Amino acid sequence: MTKRNYLSTTYDISQGAESHTLRFDTDGDDIDRCQKYDFLNHFKYVRTNIPGPGSDREQFSEQYSGCDCEGPCTPGSCSCLDLFGQAYTSDGKLIVNEEETSRPILECGIDCSCDPLDCCNRVVQRGITTDFYVFITEYKGFGLKLRQDVSACSFVCEYAGEVISHSEAIKRVQQNEDLNRDNYVIALRENVGGKQTCTYIDPSIIGNLGRFINHSCDPNLVMMPVRINHPIPRLALFSRRTLTAGEELTFDYSGKASFIHDHINRTSTVSVDCEQSNLTDKQEPTFKKHMLNHPIDDNRNDLNHQNTREETGQTNKKLCLCKSYNCQYYLPFDENLLLLKR
Repeated sequence: MTKRNYLSTTYDISQGAESHTLRFDTDGDDIDRCQKYDFLNHFKYVRTNIPGPGSDREQFSEQYSGCDCEGPCTPGSCSCLDLFGQAYTSDGKLIVNEEETSRPILECGIDCSCDPLDCCNRVVQRGITTDFYVFITEYKGFGLKLRQDVSACSFVCEYAGEVISHSEAIKRVQQNEDLNRDNYVIALRENVGGKQTCTYIDPSIIGNLGRFINHSCDPNLVMMPVRINHPIPRLALFSRRTLTAGEELTFDYSGKASFIHDHINRTSTVSVDCEQSNLTDKQEPTFKKHMLNHPIDDNRNDLNHQNTREETGQTNKKLCLCKSYNCQYYLPFDENLLLLKR
C-alpha cells in the first residue's frame, strides 16, 4: 500500500469527501516542522459528526418530521420554518439582527418533500462552498485559510468529529493533559425544557477541516448549533464579517463571540448569539474548547504575556497567542472536564 503524502501541496486532505479541495500550503521548512504531527498518519476525514465511544447511536437514526412543501419552502407554508423561524436568506446567508436574541436552526431534511436543490432552508448540509488550505503558523502549529473571499454571515465549515459521552470526554482530556498532547474536545451545553444537555465533539483523529482552526479572542467566525434530520447538533461556523482570501480562520473557543453589527442584516427577524441560542425557551448553550489546538512554548514572554501559566498557578490553562486588542491572555478552559490528579 502506498503511504499517503499528507504534506504534498497536491494532496486533498479530505480525500474527496468534500466538494472543494483542502490542501497543505507548505515549503521545505514547513514540511520538516510538520513531521512531528504524528496524527497525520492516522487521521480519518469525515464531513460531519459520527457516533463515537459512549454516544447514543439511536439518536443518529432518529428523524425529525419533514415538511410537505411541493414548491420553495416559505414561512407560513413550511412546517420546518414555522417551528423556529427562517434562519437563512434566499441566497444562503444566516439571518441576524441587532437584538442578538437567537432561535434554534432546524434545516429541512431527508423526510421533507421539498426539492433539496431549490430549498432555501438547506445550507450547512450542502457542505463547504470554497477551497481551503492548511498552513503552519509561527507559534500555534497548524492553521486554516481560505482560497477565496467569503461574504459576511456565510456558512464556512463545520467543526465535526466523534460525538462522545461525558465520561469519554473526561478520559480523553485527562490523557491529553497527562501526555502534554493537543486537545480538541468541544462541549456544547444547552438547556432544553429546563434540563441541561451536553454534546461532546472530538475531531482530533476522526474529524474535518474544522480541527485546524485556531482560537482568537476577536475571531472572524461564529459557531452555531444546527440540527439536520436528527437531534445531534452540528457545530456550524459562519463568517462574522467579509473574509478575504488568505485570511486565517479563527473562532472563540468559549463561544462568546457574536456577529459584528456593521455586517448584519438589519431587516431580519432572527438573530444569533452563541450564549443565547435556544431550543424551546431561551436556552443558553456555551461552547468550550479545552486547551490549545497545538503545542506552544509557555516560556515565551515577548507576546505581551509576561507570566507563564506555572507562575500564575493556572496549570490547566495555556497562553493565548491571538494578539487581538481584547486578548484574554489564556485560552478558554472547562475545569469540569479535567479530573483532579491523584
